Amino acid sequence: MGPSDLRPPAVGDIVAGKFELLEEIGSGGMGHVFRAVHRRLSQVVAIKVLHPSIAADPELRHRFEREARVLAQIRAPHVVSVLDVDVLPNGLLYIVLEHLNGVDAETMLHLQQGEPLPIADAVDWVHQAALGMVDTHSEGVVHRDLKPSNVFLCDLRPATTRRLVKIVDFGISKVKDDGRLTATSASFGTPLYMSPEQIRASSDVDERADIWSLGAILFELCTGQPPFNRPSPSAVLAAIIADPLPDPRTLRADLPEGLAVALERCLQKDPAARYPTMQELANDLAPFAPAERIARLAASMRAPGYRPPLTPPSGWQVADFAHLAPAPARTGSRVPTDMQETLTALDSSESPFAGGFRGRARNAVILIGAMTVAATLAVVAMNARDHEGAPAAPASSSAAGPGAPSTAPTARPLDTSLPVAAPGPGVMPPPLSTGTAESPSRTRAAVDAGVQLPSPSRPATNAASARRKPAVDPLAP
Repeated sequence: MGPSDLRPPAVGDIVAGKFELLEEIGSGGMGHVFRAVHRRLSQVVAIKVLHPSIAADPELRHRFEREARVLAQIRAPHVVSVLDVDVLPNGLLYIVLEHLNGVDAETMLHLQQGEPLPIADAVDWVHQAALGMVDTHSEGVVHRDLKPSNVFLCDLRPATTRRLVKIVDFGISKVKDDGRLTATSASFGTPLYMSPEQIRASSDVDERADIWSLGAILFELCTGQPPFNRPSPSAVLAAIIADPLPDPRTLRADLPEGLAVALERCLQKDPAARYPTMQELANDLAPFAPAERIARLAASMRAPGYRPPLTPPSGWQVADFAHLAPAPARTGSRVPTDMQETLTALDSSESPFAGGFRGRARNAVILIGAMTVAATLAVVAMNARDHEGAPAAPASSSAAGPGAPSTAPTARPLDTSLPVAAPGPGVMPPPLSTGTAESPSRTRAAVDAGVQLPSPSRPATNAASARRKPAVDPLAP
């Protein structure tokens, strides 16, 4: 089957019996990209299909398949995730990727119409991209085609107004120990963002070529123009190799000196004069990124639709997890020292329990109090039944004789000096003893039944008025 016989899938087609193509969201020299949905899981994905015109080229097919393997190898928050790779019945390869909502950095540059972006946004995006490349380089992969269109800015509102950066398109990446593509002396990449050594031979590059590319992207985001902007691709390549780097502060006066120094170090023509690792570049960019980037990024990664890796990818260092750590304490804050301070902190606007923790704690206390009162009343009722079933008391002293001691039970007043547990809100406490000579069993039974015993000074009126008001359920609305 020749390339002319291969028909690319169209909107409405079902891929692999489960993915329905909803719309085409992009196309390029390597293929077409569709937004699709898994028909049984209702999961939205992106499907990249190899272009029919290059399907018969073994080298390009290998490059397409290798992109899927590279992405499967790199599991990092700032690198797009691959979900599957397979072949259509007509022989076209396709890759299933996570679907990203947002725009790329190139679109943002077009929207600026040549004006520079805010420094905080520009540095934030490149800083996140650098963290993604730290994970990529730890797996022995050099991207070799970092450019604004491959820095995707995910829109995660309403969880955060900031953008979560994802590195995409590893089609021409260099993989360690992969001799097929790296053995060639051909030049791969986009001229405006290629390093001098990559222009000479793409096989002779390492992670410092990606550092150059990120520096060129940051230069353009901060100044509104690429570092070596010329009218033709050949003139651009010649300028990158031979022309000096323009001072970014002449293009933007408010550029911080430390950031200008970082740009100049990224764009040194000698790779040995650049940052040796992407992590060192990320460390130097961190002071110029938003002050609360850790807390905001953590909120972004908890947003609906985003699922971070279940386990850290191999090669990550402790410093690499800084963007996943909880938000640091604000300046001047301290750990609460007592329960009142803890409740106040949990009820603050910064707390995920804001507005609800204190109410839930109060309800829990009321419930525990009500259960305690109920248990106490149950014990009192059991004691009352035990006394009622006991043998009759001996005769009174008048029947036993003039000198016999009295054995008749007398009511003992409640000792109010002892602490008594307060009933829960809305629960009527049992009446205190009146001091009359009532039987303990009768007194307890009456209290348990909610009946007020007659007082020597005030006789009971009727059964309805003698009954105590029933207790109120503390959990009732």
